Amino acid sequence: YVDVNHTPDVENGSISYPFSKIQRGMDATTYADTVIVKPGTYYENINFTGDYGITLTGTDPNDFNIVASTVIDGNTNGAVVTFNNDCSVLTGFTITNGYTEVGFGGGIFCNGQCEEAAPTISHCVITRNSAAAAGGGIYCYNNSPTISHCTITGNWAPSSGGGICCQNEGTWFSPTISNCLIAGNSSNSGGGIFLGGGRPTISHCDISSNYAASGGGIFCADVNVTVYHSILWADTAINYGPEIFVMISGNPSVVTIKYSDVQGGLTGISYPSGHQPYWDANDINANPMFVRDPNAGPDGQWDGVNDDFGDLHLSTDSPCID
Repeated sequence: YVDVNHTPDVENGSISYPFSKIQRGMDATTYADTVIVKPGTYYENINFTGDYGITLTGTDPNDFNIVASTVIDGNTNGAVVTFNNDCSVLTGFTITNGYTEVGFGGGIFCNGQCEEAAPTISHCVITRNSAAAAGGGIYCYNNSPTISHCTITGNWAPSSGGGICCQNEGTWFSPTISNCLIAGNSSNSGGGIFLGGGRPTISHCDISSNYAASGGGIFCADVNVTVYHSILWADTAINYGPEIFVMISGNPSVVTIKYSDVQGGLTGISYPSGHQPYWDANDINANPMFVRDPNAGPDGQWDGVNDDFGDLHLSTDSPCID
């Protein structure tokens, strides 16, 4: 157990004598242990050191108020959370204020060199993080992470993947992004998500109001990706592909879209001649009718206290409801 409000006289990780720092709890674990963190703000940079299958969790990942009050603040001192060739679990936290000068993964950095590198990130709010190069919110390298039920907003990276950047050098890597809200993130390539290599899947996600030079919602390069039961709406790009940009680099990307709502339909997607994405007969181009649309505020930039990431739940008469 970890409790930042515990007065550190005796700390042994028990309920009565919890650690006051998360990393102390992590360092005391063995294989498949669980570290339970009580609400509070923890100014730390957390490191999962290997493939120990550790679960790091807030007290109730399903309670948004508890997630919002269980904060790991990186204090702009590197990635807030780092996974190394890991299959551990992170769930029930707000991850914020991470910044890495080494370039990758301001909020969460998933570093992998093997097929077993497959961390789970769920029920987290990942907001207002940045990186000097790629993956403002999350950066995954040679990894097959499962990212689910997360809110990823207001993150930034100058090169690629404002919200999420997945870079994989083998087709066997298969990131899964599901049931996530990805809004108000920005980058040069892939404001919401950058996908480079591997066979990722995106499902049941709302991707909205992200911004990039190309690929406002999603940027695809040398990737085989399936997007289904998702909404891409009101993303913007200066150059090409407000919702999705498909680039030829190495091997042509294969993009499959099913049962999804994409603003502009195929006209919202930029792709090379002869490489049109598969557009399913059940895909639509219709205003999803969010409860409240995201709004960047008077300055029009996702960079300040006036940012409103909206309420991307669907109104009862939304065309996206069966």
